[in-house]
Amino acid sequence: MPAESARLTLGLLVVLLVALPACDVGTSGPSVDTQVDALGVQISRFRGQKADIAESQQQADTRLKAVLDAVRVLDEFVVGMRDTETIDDVKDGWDEVDAVFGLAETEDLRQPLFSLARKVDSARTTLTRAQEAVEEDWERGYLDAEDEVLVAVRAYAASADALAQVLLNHWSTYAAVHAANVQFFETRWVYRSDDEATAAYEVRVGRLLDDLATAQAEIATFRGERQAAAVAVNAASDRAALAWANRPSDAPTGTGGADASP
Repeated sequence: MPAESARLTLGLLVVLLVALPACDVGTSGPSVDTQVDALGVQISRFRGQKADIAESQQQADTRLKAVLDAVRVLDEFVVGMRDTETIDDVKDGWDEVDAVFGLAETEDLRQPLFSLARKVDSARTTLTRAQEAVEEDWERGYLDAEDEVLVAVRAYAASADALAQVLLNHWSTYAAVHAANVQFFETRWVYRSDDEATAAYEVRVGRLLDDLATAQAEIATFRGERQAAAVAVNAASDRAALAWANRPSDAPTGTGGADASP
């Protein structure tokens, strides 16, 4: 898995319907059946929300990855084209670079991340209600660990959105660099040597290099923050898996054929 990809472990949360302790006859408060029903409804809802969150995260990451790929291949291409020793080999890869750049879609790039954040907030509300219905310490600890996963995903969405904003802020620079390359390759046949081609290329992109360097530095910074947030999500998911694995040996493993494995 790439370091920048945050995973969501969908199978972690199990239906803890038969894990609740029995209530003494004649005591006040909700009955076992009422507790089970309340917990079952919330857990069932949360499982669906968590699956939806994972799908939304994948969609958001796919959109963002396409833009990051476009930026990366263009950055690398410019470096190769500005060097006389590499331009002859690098220039043959323009069609591939152009194709990758064409796959990037910046319109509404942030929208999937907004949606992801809203879904995480909603899932945390559901999980809070489920936490109110459990009584065993290990159950509460496990659900707390699941909440930590959601908190980490929320932070990941925020860091990914910050990166998306930076990409959008600098996209005009990359679009201009891409256009300069298109113009260069429309006339590349007129250059009689690699030295002449490199000089001509420098004329095309030279005025954009300062802006490109600024964009590269800012993107690298925010990309690093997103990577750190992804690592935090994965660590939280591992802790939740461990919390489930360390449940009491006599704890139930699910009912009705539900998958109780992490």
